[in-house]
Formats: sequence, C-alpha cells, structure tokens
Amino acid sequence: MEIHLKQYEKECLKSTMLKHEETFKEQ
Repeated sequence: MEIHLKQYEKECLKSTMLKHEETFKEQ
C-alpha cells in the first residue's frame, strides 16, 4: 500500500512539474 502511494505521489509531482514548466514557458 505504501509503495503504491509513493508511486501515486510521483505521478502527481510529475504532472504538477509539467504544468509549471508549461506555465513558465508561456511567460
């Protein structure tokens, strides 16, 4: 269960970072 949660957090972090990158590039 913990491992699954960590994997989920990683995915969330990835998408969040990607969104930030896109926003940063647009500026």
